[in-house]
Amino acid sequence: MTHKALKLYYREQLIPMFGLVALENKMNPESTLDKIIFLLEFSWSDYHKPTMLVSFGALLVLIFMRFSKGYFRQTWWIERLPEVLLVVVLSTSIPLVLLFLVLSDWFV
Repeated sequence: MTHKALKLYYREQLIPMFGLVALENKMNPESTLDKIIFLLEFSWSDYHKPTMLVSFGALLVLIFMRFSKGYFRQTWWIERLPEVLLVVVLSTSIPLVLLFLVLSDWFV
């Protein structure tokens, strides 16, 4: 992995996946090493749990779909199912389901 790819990965992927963007803007780590230290220091204590669960869940769905599509080559609709569409539908429906559950308990 090149230095630019590593820098882009830490800046654009892991920090938002842990929900640490506001803290990153406050602390303003500049170099790639600073960002790695920032992630090691704050990813276990100051993470945003809902953001982290949705982000890493979406990543796991994308990885799982990529590997599982190879096993379903005979089924045409699974092979043509876009992984990103599935992730968008799932990540959008999770808050709606949680809102429904909270409101249904509130009205009972």
